[in-house]
Amino acid sequence: MNGVDVLVFTAGIGENDRVVRERICRDMDFLGIQVDTEKNSTAERGAFCDITAPDSRVTILSIPTDEEWMIAKE
Repeated sequence: MNGVDVLVFTAGIGENDRVVRERICRDMDFLGIQVDTEKNSTAERGAFCDITAPDSRVTILSIPTDEEWMIAKE
């Protein structure tokens, strides 16, 4: 691997908690990770959201999941 291409937040906390996403991405500039605070704060719950800052080298996404379905499937 030569760095990070995409950072994905998913499941209950990852897709629904803007504060957690922001804190995880804080001080990650050295990896090229920069979250757009406006996009992050207005990200719709349960929807696919791109919260990448314009100058970020890494794409940052919030992707909904159906954890109950995955548990039932297993």
